[in-house]
Amino acid sequence: MFLLRSFILKTFQHLARRTWKNTAILAPYLIGNNMISKKYSPYVFSFFMALIMSCLMSLIISIFNIGLVSGLLVIWLKAWLFTFMVAFPIVTIVSPVVKKMVNHVVEDNEQNI
Repeated sequence: MFLLRSFILKTFQHLARRTWKNTAILAPYLIGNNMISKKYSPYVFSFFMALIMSCLMSLIISIFNIGLVSGLLVIWLKAWLFTFMVAFPIVTIVSPVVKKMVNHVVEDNEQNI
């Protein structure tokens, strides 16, 4: 739990540093280098990929199954929580395999562009 909280805080700090560099309220969060180490980039990629994909897919599937009804927001948020909890480990496991598949299919040289 501590790692997740730390990751979210560092992500917020990074976004705040890029977006609101001159905002005095966020100044305490912007001091120092609070970037996540590059060695964790596969997990950061998996986190954001799972977050965005589960958000969009659960919303689309919820609307498809029940339509635009009252209470859709609560239903969708419950579905999103569940799908993110499933998607994050799946993306973490599958993404190295997909990268290898892409490397086999995509050509290395840039002469064909």
